[in-house]
Amino acid sequence: MPANQRYRNPELIQLLAGHYFLGTLRGRARDRFETLLVSEKGARQALVYWEQRLAPCYELVPELSPPERVWQRLQRQIAPAANSAPRPSWWMAAAAIVLAVLLTWQWAKPGAPLSPQVAVIQGGQSQPLWAVKRQGQQLQVKALGEVANPDKDYQLWLVSSTSGPLSLGLLPQAGSRTLAWPSSYSGKQLAVSLEPVGGSPTGQPTGPVLYLSQLVVL
Repeated sequence: MPANQRYRNPELIQLLAGHYFLGTLRGRARDRFETLLVSEKGARQALVYWEQRLAPCYELVPELSPPERVWQRLQRQIAPAANSAPRPSWWMAAAAIVLAVLLTWQWAKPGAPLSPQVAVIQGGQSQPLWAVKRQGQQLQVKALGEVANPDKDYQLWLVSSTSGPLSLGLLPQAGSRTLAWPSSYSGKQLAVSLEPVGGSPTGQPTGPVLYLSQLVVL
């Protein structure tokens, strides 16, 4: 059976959505399902079903304290001997940059409403590419990584469980850009597709979906 027909099987979609929510869907299968979330309403609805069904179970799980040996191992990893001076890894530097950007946005305007929503869009090996902040009906986006592509544009989409992807605009390949957030439209899942220069000509993703992220309250 061709792959596109197999993924229209409701039972398979439900199974994949359940494993995706639980975190047991990995590797290429997870990548394919994340692409499916953008293009197929049934996949988004299946994921919402599992979220609503399984999320209450978290409250039934008792809190457990890690064994002492776990804390000791973590301590050895994050606090090496004083005579060693390891170079900070690139991801630590990237995390510091992202944190600085988000804190700058948070406090740049004292009169701004509290609790903005933020997201970091990451590439391969968790490399941060864009920082995103939603404040009211505005979406501020700042390029963080090497994303220059003169022959293509990166388009940002808002993915809803009840409707298809909605374009939020083109992402900056350098610097910052302010985009408009659609009124009366809910959703936190973001997707980035690779499109022709100027964006998708159809109003829907036409190129590959490269990255996914989710807005969270800061």
